Amino acid sequence: MNFAFVRGSFLIRSQNISKIGTELFSTYLIPFELLSLILVAAIIGVMYIAWEERR
Repeated sequence: MNFAFVRGSFLIRSQNISKIGTELFSTYLIPFELLSLILVAAIIGVMYIAWEERR
């Protein structure tokens, strides 16, 4: 068997996760909220279309 090996560390670094959270909820708060509203609207739209096709 031939396996591909990836070099590097796969350890989760808590500082990186903390930085992502800080950036997401400070610098990118407005785009994050807009994206969440678009996703909710898309989910509701899909549910509406599926409900109408079922009737």
